[in-house]
Amino acid sequence: TWLKHLNVEECVLIVYSSSVRTFPADGSVADVRGSAGKSKRDELMRQLQTVKPGGWTNTLDALRKAYEYDVDTVLLFTDGAPSRASSGAYDERIAQQIYALSREHANVPINTIGLGNYFDENMATFLRTVASLTGGTFRGE
Repeated sequence: TWLKHLNVEECVLIVYSSSVRTFPADGSVADVRGSAGKSKRDELMRQLQTVKPGGWTNTLDALRKAYEYDVDTVLLFTDGAPSRASSGAYDERIAQQIYALSREHANVPINTIGLGNYFDENMATFLRTVASLTGGTFRGE
């Protein structure tokens, strides 16, 4: 339900696990203002309901995809720290690549939100670091 109440004018949702997908599916930016925006938000919610959890946490490619857009803010919701294996094991090398990418785009705040039962110290440290590198905030303890 967060999408219904999020105070944004435009958005694209980037969903990631082993792969990265966008909603709207064509990768366009959805105008979610006004009454027409309500129906667009409802459509995005329907599309999100088709997503099944699973795979690893491909945060690096998700952020690369986000930076392809002219964004002024990124909201990073995740249920795991960055990984490259279905085990979901934290990968420090990938975290360092994400930190470097975040520094390159430090003018775009990343607000990080940790979700689910995979929340641990590695994930918390990772999310805090990404947020602090970009002037964003962290939620999730």
